[in-house]
Amino acid sequence: MTPESLEGFNDRALTLRVLAQERWRDVERRLRVKGFTLGWPPATGRQETFGELLEARAEGLRSCLYGDLAANCIGVEAVLANGQPVASKIVPRSAAGPDWKYLLLGGQSLTGRISSATLRVYPVPATVVVRTYTLPPVDAVRALADILHRGAIPAVAALVPEAGQLRLLLTFEGEARLCQARADIAHRFCRAAGATPLDDGVTSRWVAAADALFQGATDAHPEEAALLLEPSARLEAGWALLPRLIERVMALPTARFCVTHARHASAALLIDAAGIDPSVFQALLMGLEAAGGRRPLHGLTGPLGRLMAPAATGGLAVASHPERHLPEGPRHEGSRHEGSRHEGSRHEGPRHDGHGKEPV
Repeated sequence: MTPESLEGFNDRALTLRVLAQERWRDVERRLRVKGFTLGWPPATGRQETFGELLEARAEGLRSCLYGDLAANCIGVEAVLANGQPVASKIVPRSAAGPDWKYLLLGGQSLTGRISSATLRVYPVPATVVVRTYTLPPVDAVRALADILHRGAIPAVAALVPEAGQLRLLLTFEGEARLCQARADIAHRFCRAAGATPLDDGVTSRWVAAADALFQGATDAHPEEAALLLEPSARLEAGWALLPRLIERVMALPTARFCVTHARHASAALLIDAAGIDPSVFQALLMGLEAAGGRRPLHGLTGPLGRLMAPAATGGLAVASHPERHLPEGPRHEGSRHEGSRHEGSRHEGPRHDGHGKEPV
């Protein structure tokens, strides 16, 4: 494959087969030349491979509209722990049986190593409509939930702190009339919640700063870039619980946070530990979990870890004869799983207690 080629691209089905060692940034650049995009850039500026992103079940800035990587992955090829190669069939779900690829996505090499994946591809959006508001925390959360529940799905939806209130950043992508209709619905709910409209250039520059970080730049839009986080912890919460968690974080003056990855029933609270004493940050996380926040079981290896921990295998290419590249894993008798550690995997993944939580 040449550096500019896109083997595995189906321009009728709008799918693309990628290898685990390929980097998202390189593939996205080649797709953009053809007028297509994978949709969501990863949430950090590091040059992750698809192997790393699949192992972490990554989400990106525009996951509100496009979904996370798991939602865009329609098939995988992998090698199980015992060296057996497996591949999912690209057929309608009703004809495929249980979707076992979710045993691998986000598994951080615990169940197997992903060697390639088939992903959805989208046309580059023709129009982008931007809206920016400021509201009290409770009203901001309610307005964002109402926008999603009425089907006005934004591409980017984020809440960032702004002088004791929250700034709601929204972008809508797609065909012009559809974008404008969704933006009008969002405006109606924000004004009903008492929102104050702000200069939409704020959101445009913030999104541009995030995209520049993804492209590897560090000096573009410095004011808005200061709002971007290197998340140290992520907690999921439903819409009813989220305002209480935000108030707890805002009570710590040095805490930097962002609410993003909004879905129908929940959103993610990302917190940056920079400038916070580790013991204070641990106490904050324990309080947030006690209040009902839940840390994800994938993509985060500890309270002071990165949002997306690199997988051990990352760029391992085992497309032709994958069993040659892996040692044979331990064999288990019956249905007992001995939890043996496999050689060749440097990353053991997060450890959880009996309640499905990570230890603090």
